[in-house]
Amino acid sequence: MDTIQEHSIAQALIEGCEEKVKKNKHRKVTEVIIKVGITSGIEPELLKTSFDTLKLKTVCHDTFLTINLQDIKVRCEKCGHELEIMKFIHTCPLCGSQDIKIIDGYDMQLLQVITK
Repeated sequence: MDTIQEHSIAQALIEGCEEKVKKNKHRKVTEVIIKVGITSGIEPELLKTSFDTLKLKTVCHDTFLTINLQDIKVRCEKCGHELEIMKFIHTCPLCGSQDIKIIDGYDMQLLQVITK
């Protein structure tokens, strides 16, 4: 069962696709590619299920939703070292600083809409 968050995101993706198709005078969307951060709180499978349910009878009826999962990417504010991790760390492995900032992996981003 999908949640309200994933349902709303799927609906917004489809509405955005419909606007793009209309604006560019295309007929349909063949693929939507998004990036979902592992700490975003978005459940990729629920989002896919919602998208597949809502896309019927829209310009997205044959659209494939590609979801790229993004690990957490952090940067040490002291030495500038950046790394991707599966779990948040509190100390830089290079300099030992605790001034760590999350720079990716906490949100969702629309990467590409492919139309025809």
